[in-house]
Amino acid sequence: MTLIFDQYDLKGETALLNDIAGTVLQLPWFEKAGHYNQETETKLELLLDELHVHHYEIEWISKNTLAEKLNTVSFGDSKIWKALKELPTIYTEKIEEKELEEAWNILLNDLPEHLFHFIFEKAYELYQNEEEIHHLINQAYYVSTLIALAKLAGEEIVADKLTNIIETGNVVVGFQREKIYLL
Repeated sequence: MTLIFDQYDLKGETALLNDIAGTVLQLPWFEKAGHYNQETETKLELLLDELHVHHYEIEWISKNTLAEKLNTVSFGDSKIWKALKELPTIYTEKIEEKELEEAWNILLNDLPEHLFHFIFEKAYELYQNEEEIHHLINQAYYVSTLIALAKLAGEEIVADKLTNIIETGNVVVGFQREKIYLL
């Protein structure tokens, strides 16, 4: 499933937007949720190294403990979150320098609508609890947005590393201080 951005006058950026949309819409979101995967840890470690985050602990959670862990997730006291939260601002500035604001706005407006149905279906296959579904959808939105921002900003390394993590079928569900919860 890919979006067609041909209806917009994007100064040659149509192919890039279609590539970004195709990437995030074809990822195997949550397919291996709750199953330990060393490959996911390795790919997460590569991303964290790229972001210069070196002090962390990875904790795998099962499908049955997601709701419980959501009560402990806290972004405010996490150095990992501090590294991640700056990326949208940095990438937005790079997009502005490249004069790609129009392409970014179109992608930001169109992609979530298409992503929602796909992600909701995947999350609902795993959970019926509204809080858990809502959290997974928000995680997918955030990661997809970060992938899109990074690609438009020319930060292919970060975009690829984020994509590689989701390609394993697992997902980061949150942080608590230096702990990263993987599902």
